Amino acid sequence: TVRFSKKARPFIEESLWHHSQEIKREKDGSILFRADVAEPREVLWWALQWGADAEILEPKELREEAKKTIERMMMLYA
Repeated sequence: TVRFSKKARPFIEESLWHHSQEIKREKDGSILFRADVAEPREVLWWALQWGADAEILEPKELREEAKKTIERMMMLYA
């Protein structure tokens, strides 16, 4: 599950990213994107392309991997 910002929402909604995808609009204009994928790391790479307009929520292990990747990126730009 990935939360996309209101800003990214139109770009996510206009395309079929995965055959199992489900998109739910939130009251604040963001969306929750869910899909059952064989390789969750693909979701990590895809979500990171959206920068701060995407937040990986589940699975917990993928969220933790995203945090570690972002921390390493922060050290590169420090």
